[in-house]
Amino acid sequence: MTNESQPPDPRLDAALARIQAQHGQHLPPGTEERLRTSVQALLAAADTLRATPLTNADEPDPIYRAYRADMP
Repeated sequence: MTNESQPPDPRLDAALARIQAQHGQHLPPGTEERLRTSVQALLAAADTLRATPLTNADEPDPIYRAYRADMP
C-alpha cells in the first residue's frame, strides 16, 4: 500500500535492500509491507530531526535525576 502522491524515496529503497541482503533469510514471508512502513517512519523521524535548526551555542537539555540513597 504505497502512496502514489509522494515521489519514491531512494533512501527507502536502499535501506530495504540492505535489510533484505543482511536479514532476508531470517524474515518471515509477508513482512515486507510492515518493514517498509517502519523504515518510512524512521526516515520521517530522521528528516524531522535534521530540519530542527540548531546553532553552535545550543546545548542538550540537562537530565534531571532525583537523588536516591539506595541507588549508586
